Formats: sequence, C-alpha cells, structure tokens
Amino acid sequence: MLETPFLEVTAEISIALAGFVGIFLALDTRNEKLRASDVVSIRSIVSCSVAPVFYAVIPILVSTLGLREPELWRFSSGVVIIVSSAFWWSVMYSIRRYPREERRIDSKFVLLSGPLCGSLALGCHMMNVASWPWPASAGLYLLAIWLIILIAAMYFVSLIFNR
Repeated sequence: MLETPFLEVTAEISIALAGFVGIFLALDTRNEKLRASDVVSIRSIVSCSVAPVFYAVIPILVSTLGLREPELWRFSSGVVIIVSSAFWWSVMYSIRRYPREERRIDSKFVLLSGPLCGSLALGCHMMNVASWPWPASAGLYLLAIWLIILIAAMYFVSLIFNR
C-alpha cells in the first residue's frame, strides 16, 4: 500500500500533539485547579490527537488481512464512523456534570470551526463508505484524519493563548 508512509507520519504527528498537551499540563496546572472549559479543551485535544493514531493504523492492519482498494478505504472509514460516534458520545457524556455555561470555551473561532471540521471529516468518511461521488480513496481518508488533528491543534492553541 503506497499510503503507508503518509499514515505513519500522520500517527507520529498526532502523538506529538498529545505529548505537547502533556507537557503543557505538567507545567501549567501545578498550583491551580482547572476550569470546566479547560477540562473540555483538554479532553477534546487528547481525543482528537490520540484517535487519529488508531485511525491511521486501521488501513495498515486491514491491508495485511488481504483487503484491497477501494474496499480497504470503505471498510476503514466505516470503522472510523462507528468508533468516532461511540467515542464522542462518551466524551460528551463525561462532561455533562459541568454546567453548560462553565464548559463553554472562550474562543468563538474554535466553537465554530471545531464542529465544522468534525462534520467535514464525517462527510469524507461517509463519501468513502458510500463510494460517492468518487470511488473510496486514501485521499479522502487522510483528509478526514487531518481534519480531526486540526481540531486538536485549534483547541491546543486556544488553550495556550487563553491562559
């Protein structure tokens, strides 16, 4: 599979972003309790930077089982849709204990662009699963993963600049 190096680099960059969050938390929260909006941002960053690692590995594993393109991308996108739906439900469920007004992050840009990027990523995966309007492809799959990483990066920048 020609896309393997791109998938590996995507996973490495995604893990690096998660590592930066760990460093930020270690340095920033020693003497201070986190606000509810910070908890939401951190959970979003961690989930949007760790999930793409697994999403990048799925097609590599599936290709070793003998599934070929375009079915490989259809199957991988289908798995991502199912896993992402369950994962986001669990994240939203875990933050429900915080009052809605306290968990709202300060950045209007992230509040608008985060769901937009997530919707675009979901749309890319849905187009891959449906093989419409093009046959399922690695390009759409990688674009969707990078949109998720972009969400993590936006939350991370917002978290840093709002401290």
